[in-house]
Amino acid sequence: MIRITTALAIFLLIATNVSGQYKKASFFTRNGKFLGFKAGVNLFGNGVSATPSIAYIYGKDQGKNRIWHWWDLEYTAGSNYSYNSVDNNLPSAGATAHVSGKVSGMFTWRYNWAFYLADNKNEDLKGLPFVKIGLEWILGGRNVLSETVNPSSASPLMSTYSGGGVFGIDLGAGYMYRISETSTVFGAAGYRSKLLDKNDYPNGFVTAPSHPFVNIGIRFSKGSND
Repeated sequence: MIRITTALAIFLLIATNVSGQYKKASFFTRNGKFLGFKAGVNLFGNGVSATPSIAYIYGKDQGKNRIWHWWDLEYTAGSNYSYNSVDNNLPSAGATAHVSGKVSGMFTWRYNWAFYLADNKNEDLKGLPFVKIGLEWILGGRNVLSETVNPSSASPLMSTYSGGGVFGIDLGAGYMYRISETSTVFGAAGYRSKLLDKNDYPNGFVTAPSHPFVNIGIRFSKGSND
């Protein structure tokens, strides 16, 4: 986790420096390469609390092709969770145990591809709806920080699954609005599906399950579509 945090700090420092250079050079235009930030909420459900996230984004708008794509480096905060499980000590009696706890935040690397549903060649059109698909990889995190079993003498059949290394895919739709030639705000919502092999943890409780999401962000465009 320390290595991941250090890498993120270096990454954001470089991104900030690059952003400053772009501004000094007045390279911002409507299309072309862009960078920015977004914030959102992951509506995990299934016993896991809704959790905020922030991300640095970098990508390219293809100008007149109705296509834009970008990368996210996202941090999702820690979450509280709870679930009920069969008590291994008294399975025949139907006894259950209540498990609750908290997991750490996680880092996710995601590639997104989007298609405009309106004509982005129209210079007078400020608002552009779009649809998107994303592929993601959880780099690390989601470690159990604390956990309580009630009653304390119980032995839950289920166990809390933690750690990274999980693939996912998301589908969504959103709306982009150009507030100037140098910046654009956007919002999106959709559903993320985690591609987990349940055979690897048949009795595991997943703290980052498939879930709906919503986010808003701003991007700053760098010139030309080269």
